[in-house]
Amino acid sequence: NEGTGVGSSALDEMMERLQANAAFKNAPARTRRWFPDTMFYNARVLTDDKGKKTLKLKMPDSLTSWRVLVRAVSKDSHFGVASSQTLTRKDVLVRLVTPRFYTEGDTGIVSTIVHNNSDKAAVFTVSLKSKELKINGEKKRVKIAAASQQRIDWAVEASAVGLAELEVKALSAVGSDALVKSIPVKTM
Repeated sequence: NEGTGVGSSALDEMMERLQANAAFKNAPARTRRWFPDTMFYNARVLTDDKGKKTLKLKMPDSLTSWRVLVRAVSKDSHFGVASSQTLTRKDVLVRLVTPRFYTEGDTGIVSTIVHNNSDKAAVFTVSLKSKELKINGEKKRVKIAAASQQRIDWAVEASAVGLAELEVKALSAVGSDALVKSIPVKTM
């Protein structure tokens, strides 16, 4: 079934056939963990004699559209404004759906949603780890059709007060993604 979970024996058989093919390799996943609201701000950027300046910026890990806004003023009080947009995206991405916080002793569900925006169906190995939360299950494998997504639920228990860090990975031959998210665990 494309876009749904696959039975483990059928999936194991499919994985063995794929791995026998020399072209099969899980794409590496760089863990996304930097999600600022503002990519860059500097009130005083000096330009050259022609009014130009090139800036190199580190793109945040957020997969979204960004508005670029530039305001300029010259020494002789001329003003100008320019704006543009840019987009950061991936063919494969994973999202975490969590509560804003847990209270010590809480149990609940954390959902991972794997988006396969590529043009090929793929088998994904999805894992969710945390040192601070107890998670039921280690890895799950699902087949996701091209241009589709799959939700995977994980039972969790918040057993210790503090900041709990969750790391999710979705690995496949068409692309991979990983991200880290922190959730506070409050005292009762």
